[in-house]
Amino acid sequence: MPPTFSITVRAHAGPLPADTILTLRYGGGVEVYDLAQPATQHSVLFCDPKPTAHGVGGNGGEAGAGGAAGAPASSATDRLTCDVWVEGAATIEVSGGGYPALSQQLEGEANDCGPETVEEELILGEVSTNSDDE
Repeated sequence: MPPTFSITVRAHAGPLPADTILTLRYGGGVEVYDLAQPATQHSVLFCDPKPTAHGVGGNGGEAGAGGAAGAPASSATDRLTCDVWVEGAATIEVSGGGYPALSQQLEGEANDCGPETVEEELILGEVSTNSDDE
């Protein structure tokens, strides 16, 4: 059986802040994923940090910015991919790095064969294109 939700979290510009925190609120309680402490035991929220590809894309940066040889690959996280295993609706909140916090209501979907995985992408620091306020 696939997860209820598959969520990708990334920052609009650059890697995710080291203090990125995901908070999942669902019918059975609250679960938190902290990028700074990824080894915490989880019941329904399982995230996998994806390291930044060294030397790919970006504006080049400073020479030697990758750190010393042997530095852990997880020193810069490009994105988190998270599977959420809950029944029904949930709310995911993402914060970190001084970006405005994001909150997304998650609604499960099903077809004739049963539940389907709902995919969501949350981008910290993305400028809304829906604003008509001036």
